[in-house]
Amino acid sequence: MERQKTLDKAIILDIDGVVNSFSNRKFYVSFAYHALHELAKMKSRRQLLADLPKLKKMGGANALFKFARYFCKDTETFNNYCRNLSLKLNYNLIKYDPPMKAFMNRLNSFSDIIVRSDGLREIACAAWLRVVENWPSAQIKATMIKNRISSENILLAGKPLHFSGLVENKFKIKAESPDSWKDFADKYGIDLAKSVLIDDSRNNCKTAEKLGMTTVHISKLDSFLQNLPINVYHQSLSDVLGVRLSHTLRKMNISYGQKVDIKSFFSNLLRMPVKTFQARSRENP
Repeated sequence: MERQKTLDKAIILDIDGVVNSFSNRKFYVSFAYHALHELAKMKSRRQLLADLPKLKKMGGANALFKFARYFCKDTETFNNYCRNLSLKLNYNLIKYDPPMKAFMNRLNSFSDIIVRSDGLREIACAAWLRVVENWPSAQIKATMIKNRISSENILLAGKPLHFSGLVENKFKIKAESPDSWKDFADKYGIDLAKSVLIDDSRNNCKTAEKLGMTTVHISKLDSFLQNLPINVYHQSLSDVLGVRLSHTLRKMNISYGQKVDIKSFFSNLLRMPVKTFQARSRENP
């Protein structure tokens, strides 16, 4: 395996719960439909229904593509499935979030960013380009067709971003095996003890903590509040997450390699003055 440029330390992000937030429910519903519909095309709906119980054993929704690889049997069929699915999705269902780019630039000043997804790398790249860069779905798909969706041509403040999907991690989901994290660290040349994982899954955070990583768990509560009929915060979900996370990291003086006490983390969040959010809301109406 070719070793990439040494990063030493990195901020590792989950794409779904942190960048492409759970407020984008229409996209997730559409994704689930097309993911299963395309699988049924490979054989039959009857065969798919017969094999679906195996999905739960593999880890449920988090192991969807692991199940797809099993269902497709051979690599060529699986690759065709992934390509067809990526081109079927309507990425315009994902909301563009202007404050997210500013937040990611702040994280980028700490260290290099790696997006590690338990899904397809191409879809993770597409979600980033939609949320952060406001690319329309047609442009994303045209770039996919030309095979130009990659880490090399997705930049943040002039620095290349790194995207890693389930295929690149040998079909090992983040919470499944510590060995996959060791392979991941070796591939990118990073020290896990100096790196930070930001994720919405407690299981992913627990696995990372056992390896000495600093972890920041993003609660789904903000996502729930964002989808109420009354707009509680009067700003986007990722803006709320961005303000809270960036201010808290600075306030708590989190250093790489230091374990984060989740209870203290959220206690600090609750003590933050409301005017912080009001000020940010005026800056980003």
